[in-house]
Amino acid sequence: MRKAATLFFTFAIILVGSAINFGQNKPLANTEWKLIEANGVAVTNSSAAIKINEDGTKFTGSTGCNQMFGTLIVRGRNIDFQGIGSTKRMCKLMAGNIAEDVFLKALENATHYSWANSTLRLMDRRGRTVLRFTRVRDGRQSGGRLQDRKWVLEQIKGRQTYVPLPYAFLNFDAKKGSVGGNSSCNSFGGNYEASGTSITISKVISTMRACIEDDKRSVQHELFEGLRNARRFDIRDDRLFLYRGNEILLTFRGEGK
Repeated sequence: MRKAATLFFTFAIILVGSAINFGQNKPLANTEWKLIEANGVAVTNSSAAIKINEDGTKFTGSTGCNQMFGTLIVRGRNIDFQGIGSTKRMCKLMAGNIAEDVFLKALENATHYSWANSTLRLMDRRGRTVLRFTRVRDGRQSGGRLQDRKWVLEQIKGRQTYVPLPYAFLNFDAKKGSVGGNSSCNSFGGNYEASGTSITISKVISTMRACIEDDKRSVQHELFEGLRNARRFDIRDDRLFLYRGNEILLTFRGEGK
């Protein structure tokens, strides 16, 4: 009888410990975390992120270049990323991004975490913050929502536009599910759907001016092509980035509220 009671007590401790661990994982679980700082340096132009599964035992994400995955152990405020693997695509490191090996090494070195105000910090065994993330909710981060800004065209595929285009811009209307603006030559409009960080822009139509001055025809073509091919978006530092996979198609600067 005494042995049975001891076994029951041991089993109860295990259950309580599991429940505590699950509760401690809950703020992290089923959540996407966008990288905004690595080793004290701001990350301003990257799709690097991690997403932790529902029970807080596995993670997936992007290094900013390749897709990655692995297992996760969380006990109290201790955290351990294990079995980290990734795809092997060759990618060019752009300004504001983070080198893939730096990101992966920081994850490996993380031993504990803190979470507050939609910010996740990963620290090493010496207590130094090696990575800082912001929580992504419903396709938006602390930077705002699609409809919060007038988005002025700034870059096409990571390069500056051919000429200054203060009149090339986008506006999103969430209630109508519509997007519209100006290519700097023609007015245009279309439909969009956004869920999480995914986006689809379709049925883009425009007025029919020739746009022969200042190579605006080429800019318009690439703008419309980028809108139609965009499958993911990111908002940070008052910038809207449209992606296809890990490729940045278009970058816009936010103006106004």
